[in-house]
Amino acid sequence: MLCFISQTREYMLGKLRKGETISGKQTADFILKIKANLPGCVKQVLLRADGEFFSWESIAAARACGFDFIIANKRGNPPFEPAAWYRGRQHQDIEFNSCVYQPLGWEAPCRFVAMRIPKETETSGANQPISVCAF
Repeated sequence: MLCFISQTREYMLGKLRKGETISGKQTADFILKIKANLPGCVKQVLLRADGEFFSWESIAAARACGFDFIIANKRGNPPFEPAAWYRGRQHQDIEFNSCVYQPLGWEAPCRFVAMRIPKETETSGANQPISVCAF
């Protein structure tokens, strides 16, 4: 796990692991260490993480630290309204949808945003979801 400051591309914090999946407690501890290592001048943090951080422990730690967060996820199944897909810009094929959803075992609901890009095949113009993020 690595933590970088996006604007300056400076390494801030990291932890080596043996290649196995890490637990929600370990990711939450890592988030709390980020808070402890931030310079005093930092006013806002946007935590971007992959699916290993998709657990209530991580979400609770990010909220406790006051961080905004985006966590990529392919495991959840939030109930997106089929008619609510929209495009950010009319000339793009990318569509978005969002909902407030509380996964099983989570103590509070979060906003989920899905992005989909049309699947390019000769036989079908169907859209396929590619990722879901929690805010």
